[in-house]
Amino acid sequence: MRIVFILVYLVTQNLFGYWQNLDELYKKVKDIGLNKTQEQKIEKLFKNYHQQLKDWHQLNQDMHNKVISNFTKKDCTHSLKKEFEDTYIKKAQIDLDFFQELHLILTQKQREEFAKNF
Repeated sequence: MRIVFILVYLVTQNLFGYWQNLDELYKKVKDIGLNKTQEQKIEKLFKNYHQQLKDWHQLNQDMHNKVISNFTKKDCTHSLKKEFEDTYIKKAQIDLDFFQELHLILTQKQREEFAKNF
């Protein structure tokens, strides 16, 4: 289980952590020549993704607050381990779902252009 947690953490932090600004990511996607239907789907996808990230950040903040509040206890993090792991697995799933949907919306040529400029 520890290896799964480490892998999820690394994927979340390294692969998906390269952009912190959704506006920048959105601009990169729009710069690859979307048609009107794609633009509408992308706009909806980004709004949904933004909301999911906002919800996750709140969940993550709550998790960190629990860790800090339990810090003075003898075994401060053991009881929170599963919840902590689930929080980061949820983030990875949000990111993976986003990229899966983005993949479905873009054509092969657009995906190649996006990957080249990412």
